[in-house]
Amino acid sequence: ATRKLAELIARGIDSVPGAQSRLRTVPPVSTVCEATAPDIPPEGAPYAELRD
Repeated sequence: ATRKLAELIARGIDSVPGAQSRLRTVPPVSTVCEATAPDIPPEGAPYAELRD
């Protein structure tokens, strides 16, 4: 639901002349303390960076 909302907001931003949206994501919060999946998945939206 959050992703879809972000995509719709980005579409609105992109419709404004001179404006460009940039979709980013963050890793999911986990209660598991051991690594079971890579920090950054091989596909999907790019992760947010400090320069964003």
